[in-house]
Amino acid sequence: MTFDQFMSKYNALKVDVDGYYGGQCWDLVALYNEQVIGVPASQGYGLPTGPDGAAREVYQDFQDPLPQYFDRLDTSHPPQKGDVVVWGAGPGDSAGHIAIFISGDLNNFNSFDQNWPLNSPAHVQNHNSNYVIGFLRPKTQEEEVIEDKNHLDALFLAFRNRYPNQSEYDAYVGKMPYHAMVEALNAGPERDDVSHELQIGTLAVKDNWEQQINDGLAKIKDQQDQINQLKAQTANSSDANILGQALIAVLAKLGYKKG
Repeated sequence: MTFDQFMSKYNALKVDVDGYYGGQCWDLVALYNEQVIGVPASQGYGLPTGPDGAAREVYQDFQDPLPQYFDRLDTSHPPQKGDVVVWGAGPGDSAGHIAIFISGDLNNFNSFDQNWPLNSPAHVQNHNSNYVIGFLRPKTQEEEVIEDKNHLDALFLAFRNRYPNQSEYDAYVGKMPYHAMVEALNAGPERDDVSHELQIGTLAVKDNWEQQINDGLAKIKDQQDQINQLKAQTANSSDANILGQALIAVLAKLGYKKG
């Protein structure tokens, strides 16, 4: 599942993965870690905290298995889409907060949040940098998948010189990452055949094959016309030598020499 798909699926819903305290900010990010990043839910629900059970401890303690899946960055690094944003303790809030960055910069950004404001379901929320202590950046950044048929058409035409069939639309649109699709299309017997055709076409253009063929056909026609004229000249002649000499002359023009 991509981050965009995750937001679409859970927007306006309350997520409570551990069954405690209702839908907290931690619950939404724990589910994100499991379904988008691939952190095993069996290990602290994919988002271990610390002795206080506070959201800020996700960043401060950075317990296993998080180092296997994330790099811990301070606020000197510009945030990126998919980063986990962590807030420290603030006035009247010792637990901090946690959400998933969508867009913007540190001073003005949107993130996918829950329980900010208090008791709110999953939604897109605007923030500034107040009390943000750092980010967890996924080690493997999510790849965008092929969005629609037009994008798939462009890839197939570029690599296979044809349009996809319906089963290929069904299999790849909205599912296959671009990088993986390019690798798949750029391999296999069908791609080899297309590459060979393209190479022949390139050589034909480079060497002006069409003009050479047309020139050759014109020469053959001219020579055939000469032969026909000579036949007409000798049609009423009893002297076969005239025809023989004429044919020798034409053959000489064609590159044949008398042995």
